[in-house]
Amino acid sequence: MKVLIAGAYGQVGQELIRSLSTRIGINNVICADIRDPPSNVKVSVHEKLDILNKQDLYRIIEKHKPT
Repeated sequence: MKVLIAGAYGQVGQELIRSLSTRIGINNVICADIRDPPSNVKVSVHEKLDILNKQDLYRIIEKHKPT
């Protein structure tokens, strides 16, 4: 299973990263945000994404194929 978290570095996103990383593995959590990851969040896969940009969103989905 792979999961894409859009807005990953907000409060809810950071909690999802921590929880899902322990459950499904850090390599299966694709973190996408318009910002770079904060230093206190352990991230394996990061994609720069403005969620309003459909082309970038589709590109990331095609690249990582989240389930």
